[in-house]
Amino acid sequence: KNNDQSQETSHAVLKIGRPGILDSLEWSGIDPRDYNAEVKASGLNFRDVMRAMGQLKEADCRLGLEFSGVDLLTKERIFGIGAQTIATHTNAYYSFPTPEHLSDEEAATIPVVYLTVYYALLHKANVKEGHSILIHAGSGGVGMAAIAVAQSRGLKIFTTCSSKKREFLKKRFGLEDFQIGDSRSDDFVNTVLKGTRHRGVDVVLNQLAGELQVASLRCLAPGGHFCEIGKYDVMENTSISLGLMANNISFHVIDLLPMSADPACKPMFDGFLRDGFQRGEIVPLPICEFHAKDAVEAFRFMSQGKHLGKIIINGYESYTFLVEQRNI
Repeated sequence: KNNDQSQETSHAVLKIGRPGILDSLEWSGIDPRDYNAEVKASGLNFRDVMRAMGQLKEADCRLGLEFSGVDLLTKERIFGIGAQTIATHTNAYYSFPTPEHLSDEEAATIPVVYLTVYYALLHKANVKEGHSILIHAGSGGVGMAAIAVAQSRGLKIFTTCSSKKREFLKKRFGLEDFQIGDSRSDDFVNTVLKGTRHRGVDVVLNQLAGELQVASLRCLAPGGHFCEIGKYDVMENTSISLGLMANNISFHVIDLLPMSADPACKPMFDGFLRDGFQRGEIVPLPICEFHAKDAVEAFRFMSQGKHLGKIIINGYESYTFLVEQRNI
């Protein structure tokens, strides 16, 4: 882009140029007066990558769901959920005060994963001490948060991951081999049935699609809860064999975004986080940092599925963005 078409600014948001082409991601200038929060760090979610790649049938394809930063009205440190949070500024749908002991980067790893876990496990599945759970993709963000909460609440845990990440889960959470199945095949069904003496688990926290989703339903005990946090099958309107739910199975689709924008949900979310911090079970995820100037690389890295924990984009305040000059 030659200079007469571009200008420099300190305030910008990342947008999709052409869906399906990561190199088309571009910064667009914004007016900070239009927003209620300054962003210090943004959490990247797989949903963002799928949006950038044009893989989701969504009307809303803005990038960034979570952030940490500063409330521009009260000047207090906050973390939370918003729209277009891969930016210098955002409008927070939901926010919570950042505890003093957490850095901005650590705080940005928390909102989506822990609120998803609390809403699914406590509100929908109503888990109790002694219940059993299958947590798919245990080395991912939601997976790690779910294992931390499940251990704190006294649940019997089974999880899945790729073979390369098995040692990481054993080391971080003290899990044993019989608790860990393969996330790339349906072998995990045998892991769960063997570990529960063929009863199955009380809860499945699922993000696997297609045949592996069906296999996950086969892991449930009578009266069990299936909590679907994946987006692909929902967006594709995939059908499910209802016979798999004959044993009083409950199927819950979990999507925080519309709820985070609903003020009626704020007291519940606040309660989840307050209680979680008091219990000491909200632990920041391992962080892989990318500076704002390398945002495209962050998306590319996430699309490879090699990372552990959370990819964080930061450094907004120290960067000057080159944006397209808009002729108005």
